[in-house]
Amino acid sequence: MRTFFQYIRNPVSTESINPFTFRVYFRIMGMVFLLAFITTIFVVVLNRFMVLPERIYPRLDSPAIFLILVVVGPLFEEILFRLNLVVTRINCAIFVTVLIIILMKNVFFQAGEFYIYLGVLPLFPMFYYIFLKTDYPFGFIAQFVKTNFRYLFHLLAITFGMLHIFNYQTVYWWMVLLFPIITGPYIVIGYVLGYTRMRYGFANGWLIHSSINFVYAFFAMPKHFM
Repeated sequence: MRTFFQYIRNPVSTESINPFTFRVYFRIMGMVFLLAFITTIFVVVLNRFMVLPERIYPRLDSPAIFLILVVVGPLFEEILFRLNLVVTRINCAIFVTVLIIILMKNVFFQAGEFYIYLGVLPLFPMFYYIFLKTDYPFGFIAQFVKTNFRYLFHLLAITFGMLHIFNYQTVYWWMVLLFPIITGPYIVIGYVLGYTRMRYGFANGWLIHSSINFVYAFFAMPKHFM
């Protein structure tokens, strides 16, 4: 945990892939739930004096929804929030492709026509070719991230957590003002996932994220699905 806090105080843009052993995995998972538990105490206290709205819980009554929550969802979130902490041409192409899929889902096709989203995937080679053959905008993006990495690292972790305020059925103005407290556990998770991504690689960050969601899904799962 000391290494984690040292990195958070001074995040660097250099990716250092360290061995990811079972010991490292369980240490990070333990750190996630310890820090999330500590920050959840503030949410409980807040709920004691200010009744928060009901939370939105996914209906885990099918393998497809379980797969989205545990595998696909974490993958997309890691791509959007942490993949481009290390800027490469292929990372930029993946990011743009997934961003378009997310926009299509939330703006145009909220009913869930997933076959339409799959139609976006062939755009990935085009985006990759553009980034491969032109210095702009790739060069600008790479330099911007490297120069402002410390600020971007903190911004992405906080934004990742803040967006989880929409896990509540209703969002009041005072909830937005108190988002560091209400979304504290998610902000902490955002920092741990960012640290994991930079220290142990993108795939292992995704693994930690999926594991967190799996634990949540396991306890939220209806009995008929267990």
